[in-house]
Amino acid sequence: MYYAAKQRNKIDVPRMILRIQVRKLFKDSRRSAGSRTLMGHLHDLGYPVGRYKVRRLMAEANLVSSQPGHKYKKTGQARVDIPNLV
Repeated sequence: MYYAAKQRNKIDVPRMILRIQVRKLFKDSRRSAGSRTLMGHLHDLGYPVGRYKVRRLMAEANLVSSQPGHKYKKTGQARVDIPNLV
């Protein structure tokens, strides 16, 4: 019990630094980067981390990747010059 309490009070500084970097890179990607993309960016910065650790860091920081939506143009009329053969 003594050792468990001692571990709880210990701050994991390298993990906090990684979490800060993940948040910064996620914000720079406009909230669209996932764990694989962030892992690649972290490797470029010199942090040797795996995809699953990045995924856990994202979960700890409540970061969820979301891709921007696409807008498609609707035509208001049918194309008369192209015959419908179906």
